Amino acid sequence: MESQEKLLKAYKELLALEEEKKEREAALSKAREVSRKAVEEATLLREQAMMVEEVASRAREEAVFLRARPLILTRRRTSLRLTSPLSGSPSRR
Repeated sequence: MESQEKLLKAYKELLALEEEKKEREAALSKAREVSRKAVEEATLLREQAMMVEEVASRAREEAVFLRARPLILTRRRTSLRLTSPLSGSPSRR
């Protein structure tokens, strides 16, 4: 009788350990899924950051161009005023 009780007790412990193992495996699986989603989100955020940086870079380039444009136009106007419309040579003032 005593050996049957020991077997029954060992069997119950085995069942409890198997249940605990299943719970841990489920928790591990869930953690892996959360981790995978976090990696995917981080990848998307990096891609978005790169796109934003590219747009910002283009905007900076355009801003530099637009700031320089009045200077370029002023130089062209000055150059045009110094050139005689008939001869194409600089006029003497």
